[in-house]
Amino acid sequence: MDRPRKPFDPERLLDALDAFEAWNCRQSPFLRLPLGSALCLGGIAFVLPIFGLWMLPLGLLVLSEDIRWLRDRRERLEAWLRRLLGERRARRQARLEHKKGY
Repeated sequence: MDRPRKPFDPERLLDALDAFEAWNCRQSPFLRLPLGSALCLGGIAFVLPIFGLWMLPLGLLVLSEDIRWLRDRRERLEAWLRRLLGERRARRQARLEHKKGY
């Protein structure tokens, strides 16, 4: 039986960030800037029925390719997630080795 998924899984988040970054790099800045701005504005208007607060982080991610300050923050977040994931894997591996009696 499959284990239930955690609400915050760093592996899934890193995979999504990598896929989004690959998509974002292929797009033109003439598409990214208006799209990111529109998503941020829609996120600010989250009280309206169609818009939602989910649009704000997505807009910032789109804009992060063109705005250096946002790109630095995104790269720091990715580095922190990769470090967190590496520590979790190391602890899990040590726990498995301890159980096996190595």
